[in-house]
Amino acid sequence: MADNNLQCPADITIGCCNDYNNTDLTGHPMMNNPSFANFTYEDELHLNQCNEGYLIRTWTGVIENSSYECEQLITMEYQSTFDGNIQWPSDWEGSCMDEIPFSMPVYDPGFCDLMAYSHSDDTIYIQGSVCMEILRNWKIIDWCKYQPNSGSDLGLWEHTQVLKIVESDPPVFESCSEWEVDAMNDNCTADFEFHKKVTDENCGELSEINWKVQLDFNNDWTLDSTLTLEGGEVNFEIKNLPIGTHSIKWIAYDPCGNASQCMELIQVADAKPPTPFCYLSFPTVLMPLSNMLEVNADMFVKDAIDNCSETTDLIHSWSPDPADSIRVFDCDDIGYQFIPLYTIDETGNNDFCFVFTRVVNHGDCSSTFNIVNGEILDYTGNPMSGIQLGLGNNEFNIHYVDTTAQDGIFSFPYHQTLADPSIYFSETYDPALAYTTLDLVILQRYLLGLNKPNRKDEFLLAADINEDHQINLYDLFELRNIILGIGQGGNGVSGFRIFMKDPLDPEKQLEIKSLKKFETGLELRAVRKGNLSRFF
Repeated sequence: MADNNLQCPADITIGCCNDYNNTDLTGHPMMNNPSFANFTYEDELHLNQCNEGYLIRTWTGVIENSSYECEQLITMEYQSTFDGNIQWPSDWEGSCMDEIPFSMPVYDPGFCDLMAYSHSDDTIYIQGSVCMEILRNWKIIDWCKYQPNSGSDLGLWEHTQVLKIVESDPPVFESCSEWEVDAMNDNCTADFEFHKKVTDENCGELSEINWKVQLDFNNDWTLDSTLTLEGGEVNFEIKNLPIGTHSIKWIAYDPCGNASQCMELIQVADAKPPTPFCYLSFPTVLMPLSNMLEVNADMFVKDAIDNCSETTDLIHSWSPDPADSIRVFDCDDIGYQFIPLYTIDETGNNDFCFVFTRVVNHGDCSSTFNIVNGEILDYTGNPMSGIQLGLGNNEFNIHYVDTTAQDGIFSFPYHQTLADPSIYFSETYDPALAYTTLDLVILQRYLLGLNKPNRKDEFLLAADINEDHQINLYDLFELRNIILGIGQGGNGVSGFRIFMKDPLDPEKQLEIKSLKKFETGLELRAVRKGNLSRFF
């Protein structure tokens, strides 16, 4: 009788690199079971990713139409043939224009080795011959050997590939030049704001620029101050820079260690003119015998100051020429006039002020002199007496030179100089000419369209209280304030506006304000502002 028990091949241990499906290696039951036929098997695998572990093989054999089974244990042991021989990517050096190479590690893993690689890049900007370094950190792990967090680096290989980018172009200065600075401070110094800009691109991106600024006051090759700044465009101010020549050295560094320099000279000079203070007016009388008078310019200047020169070192003159300090007045200078008096500092800067004077004589001047004359009438043609005429550079410094007589005529001698004085007209207080509430009512009714004045052109001039060439509520408010004593009239007395006919267009009227535009001998028309009741 046949033995119906199926005998499996013996349990066996093989290497992980062996083929457990090779029954010539692991064994076959037909050697031990000659009476059986049709052998098959199924494997229950207990192997990890490194092909290490065991498997249970269930064999099935057939005899006399019956099937029988048995189990065989096959153990897979880890066996590594990788010796750690790795060909790492080579280091590299190039410029921004070059393509950065990329290559992978080369190695020959064993059958049971589960190898994987990875990399990460760290970019470092450094100052030196190399602009930028890319540290490519390679890591290779044999997951069949490496045990994370075990404290052992068995199965781990690391390498850092160095990729160097070299940039040799230095920053470019936008400008580099000499500076001329005016000493305008009261202590004869200058405040100056420096501005400097460079452009620099590092691999297509604007670089961060570091600056070193070296200051040499008086340009005596002695370093007096050093500043450190950052940015492609920098600004800083130096206060109280003294007169003289100074130097500033700009050094701009890019992240690659490339540097550019710019040396500039700063010329600080006294450019502020002195300030003279003239006497407002000063009488001048010619000598009776010679009809001449020699006058020193110092007599007309009350005081003068300058930011760089002492007062005692300032020169007073009749012109910008320091030598022109003495002037001889004669018959040609007779008349009212504004004389310019110049003050000159040690550098030659100058400024002037005007002194109002009248040159008169007590002798016989045979030469003719300029006479300003004319007559002032109201718009009905009646002469206006008692109108004072004054000359001045502003309304706070008026010098009265004549008053119209009963026939409205005025006349005064005038000598033209560089000045362009204004001519002012006023009159002494007359209650009959004062503003009244009736004038206020008339203006209000006119604005409402209830009044139609006679001599409308003259009325519009008289109603333009604020002289803005419009008749509106602002004139009404201004007139009310003057009547109340809080406006520009103060005492409620009307002001004047004086007109002459336009020589180019007789139908037009020109208001007289500048003496230069005044033509002597003309017939002038006067309008009392705000005196509106006489138009109805």
